[in-house]
Amino acid sequence: MATIKKFSGPGFRIDGIDKVIKGLEKSGADVRKASENAIWESGSFLEKQLKRKLSKQGTGRAYLSSMTGKRGLFSGDAGSKKERYNYHIGSVPGQPPALDTGRLRASITHNTTYKSGDTSDGTKLPNPGGNADRVKGFIGTNVIYGYFLEVGAMIWPYGNKKIGKRRLLPRPWFRSTIDENSNKVLKLIIKSLSKAFKAHTGSSFK
Repeated sequence: MATIKKFSGPGFRIDGIDKVIKGLEKSGADVRKASENAIWESGSFLEKQLKRKLSKQGTGRAYLSSMTGKRGLFSGDAGSKKERYNYHIGSVPGQPPALDTGRLRASITHNTTYKSGDTSDGTKLPNPGGNADRVKGFIGTNVIYGYFLEVGAMIWPYGNKKIGKRRLLPRPWFRSTIDENSNKVLKLIIKSLSKAFKAHTGSSFK
């Protein structure tokens, strides 16, 4: 049966999935459709997990909320209900980005070679390529600062180019979520392919 092979760094691969696919081919099932459904269901699951990670409140410094139309550190009472719309508490380095405007979270989506997901902000990912013999899928965002938050970057604080660049330390949220859920993704893929096999043959994988 298929197993997860984790890399020394971020990421993983599924070993043994080729045997599952061969079993589908022998059964006469529609392998392309079954593969696409498996990738789509896995993408839907990971999208939810990524959005959940981007929904947490921060424990770092308090900044002026984007709703104020201003930028910089917040100097008022960050614990006051009266001030709750005026500040945003950021995340500390090493923790996922804290929720602020929700733009990054709303942009998370997924797709496959033949199917594309929709988001509330109209985000679209590039087609992952592939063909009838090799279905592929993407999951992620096209919001550029999502990458900067993941790996860190040199930025102009608050967009002010007059004060020089500062280092933004990583707030990892993407690769860690993928790795944390690798075993669940494997189970989803096997379950989806098994469902296609059973629908065509009336029996389960052995």
